[in-house]
Amino acid sequence: MVLFLVFWTLPLKAQEVSLKGALLKFERDLKSGAPKEVLANDLKEIRSLKRVYPVYYLPELNYLTGKEIEKVPSSYITFLRKLYFFGASLENALKVVLLSLAFYLFLFYIQGIGLSLSLKRLFSFLLVVFLLLATVVNLSPLLFLLGGLAVSFSFSVGRRYLSFFLLGALLSLSFLISLKENVSSLLTSPSYLYSLKVERDGYCPEYLISEAVSSEIPKEIEFITNSFALGDFSPVKKLKSIKPKSPYLKAVVYNDLGYFYFYKGDFKKALNVFKEALNYYKSPVIQFNLYLTYSSLLKFNKANAIRRKLLKDNPNILKALPVPLLLHVKGKSFKLFLPYLSLFSLVCGIALGFFVSSKVTFALPLEESFLKFPGMLSFINQRYHPFLVLFFVSLLLNLLIGKLIWGT
Repeated sequence: MVLFLVFWTLPLKAQEVSLKGALLKFERDLKSGAPKEVLANDLKEIRSLKRVYPVYYLPELNYLTGKEIEKVPSSYITFLRKLYFFGASLENALKVVLLSLAFYLFLFYIQGIGLSLSLKRLFSFLLVVFLLLATVVNLSPLLFLLGGLAVSFSFSVGRRYLSFFLLGALLSLSFLISLKENVSSLLTSPSYLYSLKVERDGYCPEYLISEAVSSEIPKEIEFITNSFALGDFSPVKKLKSIKPKSPYLKAVVYNDLGYFYFYKGDFKKALNVFKEALNYYKSPVIQFNLYLTYSSLLKFNKANAIRRKLLKDNPNILKALPVPLLLHVKGKSFKLFLPYLSLFSLVCGIALGFFVSSKVTFALPLEESFLKFPGMLSFINQRYHPFLVLFFVSLLLNLLIGKLIWGT
C-alpha cells in the first residue's frame, strides 16, 4: 500500500487540468450540442481527474444530462422524504379520529348537562365552529386545547379508557407534528444539504455554501476549500492571507495549504503545514494526510505508525482515495422544533375541562331525539370500531393521495 502511494503521487505534480474546468467544458459542450464523441471524451477526462482529487461523486452529471451517468448512493434525504410522507399521512388520519371522537364526546357531554335547549344549541354550534377552525386553519394549539377538554370530559363521565386513549393519541400527534416539522426543516435546510454534500461528494456548489455558512471568513475559507477540491488552486494567495481566530478554522486553512503543497509535490512543506493543522484540531483527516505525506517522503516507519493508529480508531478513512483529504467549514447549526405551545395548550385544556366538570352536573338519560343522531348510539354504548375503521380509511386515502401527488 505504501509503495503504491509513492507512485500514485508522482503524476499529481504534473497535473494541470482542473476538475472544475473539465466540468465547465462538459456543460458548455452539452449546451452547444457537441457531437457524442466530444461529450464522451469530456466524461472520460472527468472520470480520470476525479481519481486525483478528493471528490467522490458528481451528481451534477446526472442533472445536466438527465441520465444516470454517475451512480450516486442514496442519501438520508430519500429516507427523510419517506418518513415525512408516512408521518404526515399518519398525522392526518389521527387528526380525523381525534376530531370525530371529540365531536361526539362534546355533543354527548353538552346534552347531559343541566342547561336550557337554546344554550345547548349555542354550545353545540360553537363546538362545531371551533372544531372546523382547528381542522381547516390547522391551528394546532386550538386542536390540543379542545383535545385536553375531551380528555377531562370523558374522564368525568366515567369513560376512563377513552380518556387515556385520547391522551395517548394527542401525545402521539404532538410527536408526529414535531417529527414532520423537523424533517421538513431539515429537507429545506441549506446547512444540512451542505453537510450532506461535502461528506458524500467531497465538494459543494457555491450557492449552497453562501446559504449554509453564516460568517464571511468561514465562507471565504470554504469557497477556497471547494476550489481546491475541484483542482482550482488560483485562490491560494488569498488563503495565505486569511488569519482566522477559531482553532478549527485555523486547522482548515493549514490543511488546505498542506493539500496545496502536497499536490504540487513539495512534500516537506506539506508535512510541516499538516503538523501545524493537527496542533489546532485532532482530526483523522489530517492524520490521514500526514500518513500520505510520510509515505511520499519514504518515511515508512512514521507512516505505518499513523496507519496503525487509524486502523484502530478510524479504519474507514483508509478506504479513501490515496490523495489528501480536505476539511470543510461547519455550517449553521440546525434548530430543533419542539411542540411546546401545543403541549401547553393540552395541559390548559385538561385543567379547564376538569374545572368545568367540577362546576357542572352531568346526568342521564338523554333526550330521545338526540339519540337519533347518526353514530351516537354506538358512541354511547362504547362501540368505537367505526372510529377505528375511519382511522384506517383515512390513513389509506392519505397514502394514496400522497402517492399520486408526490410519487413517494
